[in-house]
Amino acid sequence: MLTFMSRKASTLSLNGVSAAQCDPVTVQMTIDGVLVNKELDTGAAVSVISKKQFRQLFPSAVLEPTTVKLRTYTGALVQLQGVSLVNVQHGYHSAVLPLYVVDDKAPPLLG
Repeated sequence: MLTFMSRKASTLSLNGVSAAQCDPVTVQMTIDGVLVNKELDTGAAVSVISKKQFRQLFPSAVLEPTTVKLRTYTGALVQLQGVSLVNVQHGYHSAVLPLYVVDDKAPPLLG
């Protein structure tokens, strides 16, 4: 909340800006040959997927240990199960990128 003083010495308040709830922006891409919808998170440093969905979509993918530590925007530590290097294709672009696996029911995030 922001507070301003007027010339008449009364206090005025301005509440935070609010926006209507809307659906998350999703991006469709191919990861290791599987078409996946990922929620775009411009504030995320990495891309993540839940362990359950990772095993369903990529049953033969190798999950390596990682020393990376991730935190949420509130500062809470995210429990990582590991990382997998995956082939990602979006449009005409392709790259081998790390996909971090979390023990959570969160939607797959594109960071």
